[in-house]
Amino acid sequence: MSKNDQQSSKATNKFWQAMSGFQISVIGLVLFVFSAWGACWYYAETQVKSLSPQLLTDQAARGVFGDQFGAVNALFSGLAFTGVIVTLLLQRHEIKNQAASLQRQQFESGFFQLLGLHSGLIDQLDIGGHKGRQAFERYLLNMQIYSPQMDVFQLLKPLGRTEINGLAAAGVLSNALKAKLEKTSADLLEKVLANSDGVGLVAQYTDTDLQHHLAIIEESYLAAHFESKDALSHYFRTLYHILRYVDDSGLITQPEKERYAKLVGAQLSGMELAVLFYNSMVSSKMVSGQKLEFGFPAMLRLVKRYCLTRNLNANVLFHPIHLDVFNNLIPDEDSNV
Repeated sequence: MSKNDQQSSKATNKFWQAMSGFQISVIGLVLFVFSAWGACWYYAETQVKSLSPQLLTDQAARGVFGDQFGAVNALFSGLAFTGVIVTLLLQRHEIKNQAASLQRQQFESGFFQLLGLHSGLIDQLDIGGHKGRQAFERYLLNMQIYSPQMDVFQLLKPLGRTEINGLAAAGVLSNALKAKLEKTSADLLEKVLANSDGVGLVAQYTDTDLQHHLAIIEESYLAAHFESKDALSHYFRTLYHILRYVDDSGLITQPEKERYAKLVGAQLSGMELAVLFYNSMVSSKMVSGQKLEFGFPAMLRLVKRYCLTRNLNANVLFHPIHLDVFNNLIPDEDSNV
């Protein structure tokens, strides 16, 4: 192949590469139409006339013969009409896709705005001088301080169940058990045992009644709630509605909902997860004629559905059985705040 032929071939390839699929389709359609018309004309002039010489002189016969090719006109008219319909359907589909894309963008914009609002609320938290995320640590401490059971449970956490049973039976902290505890915890535990109800508090640690432990959780959470002067209510309402915003959306699939819920969970610190864990188990209460809203059952339903406590550190909890209490609670799927 000569140099000129190679250059011509390259130019031709570049031309076809530059042509879009749509342009090539249009050109092909035009060529097809002209080819069809040309084929019909050629057939009439060369084949039909030679078979029927009358068509050369008889004008009426030629008219009848021409009318027989009206089907070709009808064919192309039908194709043109079909093309218009297809174009309208494609435009409708494109508009629908654009509307869905716009709605999805609006969903994502609203979602990240809510996350920003949630982050701003955390910065404004203040419980007993503990600001920001430290407020959750203070809230857990209040649950311990204002609940004798939680306070004792926290002291007993380093001990095994058999050791705690022996402690409840003896009523005295042995040197072996003291060695397993920090000195401060051992001193506090001895003070507890010195009280009349101390042994009973220790014995409650080994109680396996889930309802009994749920009642302790609710009592200690309410005490911390009042001590914090309702500091976390706005926080939990916002968190709940972010999850509802994701859960109720019809613009995203279930796997996408789970992905967005994971983004929410990724924003939560370890102490936040612990407080959320306890909040989701506490039912609404009537106090002094006022209804106090807590996490059960609406928040618990979303927390479980999207596994928000998957990264919860169980060592932060006051008692291992609290996980069993949480897992045993089954919220009403239709419950919403």
